[in-house]
Amino acid sequence: GYCMGGPFTVWSAAAVPSRIKAAASFHGGGLVRPDAPMSPHKVLDKVDASLLIAVAQDDDAKAPADKTTFAEAAEAAGVAAQVEVYAGDHGWMVPDSPAYNTAAATKGEADLLRLYSKALG
Repeated sequence: GYCMGGPFTVWSAAAVPSRIKAAASFHGGGLVRPDAPMSPHKVLDKVDASLLIAVAQDDDAKAPADKTTFAEAAEAAGVAAQVEVYAGDHGWMVPDSPAYNTAAATKGEADLLRLYSKALG
């Protein structure tokens, strides 16, 4: 999922864990919502998928604790999750975005393929 689609990837993985074995969020917003009971980081105990959480560098600058909170929640739930800040601003994966970053997008695509190969292969 891109941007606000990021939470939907986690919610979907939690809703149908027998069907979703890999999910990714690129520059996803709202993955950590401390006051929300359905915050994506709070439903990880229902997830049976490997995750790639690719954080934009400017999103990380605005909420630097979110990546750690999500990674710790994934570890506590026993969910394999790569949570990483990428060298691109919000929108870096989308080719027609003003923030598109070729190097970061290439890395994101490679990481996604590695996730799929490992989790689905």
